[in-house]
Amino acid sequence: MQTLRVTDEIELRMLTEVAADELIACEQSRPHAPQLEEAIFGPRTVDGALAFIRRGLDLHAKQRGIIYGIRVGGCLAGVLQLERKPYGRTVGMDYSLAPAYRGQGIVTRSCSAALRYIFGDWDMQRAEIWVDVIHRKSRAIPERLGFILEGIHRHLAGYGDDWYGDVAVYAQLNDEWAAQKQPG
Repeated sequence: MQTLRVTDEIELRMLTEVAADELIACEQSRPHAPQLEEAIFGPRTVDGALAFIRRGLDLHAKQRGIIYGIRVGGCLAGVLQLERKPYGRTVGMDYSLAPAYRGQGIVTRSCSAALRYIFGDWDMQRAEIWVDVIHRKSRAIPERLGFILEGIHRHLAGYGDDWYGDVAVYAQLNDEWAAQKQPG
């Protein structure tokens, strides 16, 4: 599905090349951890944005995933990437949100909508979210959604020549998701 309605104000819309300038503006609004952002979402240039978007289009064409733009009131506020893993029936989820939109539950609601899609339409068994341990607010998202912390991968993420981050691995299983009371 290329568009998922999250709320009246929030929707997930597949990123296409016409969103490259919006993506750059959104990415440039992030004052912290540029190494982390670039490691996940690519360089903050037109070429980097286009490469990131084309990667998402390729994932979609090969039925391996999708990269959504998180839109709030029609404006690009961030991204939510879903990618089928090469093992099992598992989907990895990555997200990033511009600072002006943080703290409003936008990513939590967006991930919840995406989980309905992952476990429903895609009939996946497992969803994973990997988060750098230093990002406490980002780690709260899978915790609010009922994901289980499975462990910490020490020094898994390299952010340059001499800085490594530990990564918390969270997972939610299809039957665990189904057992939770889901909003409308």
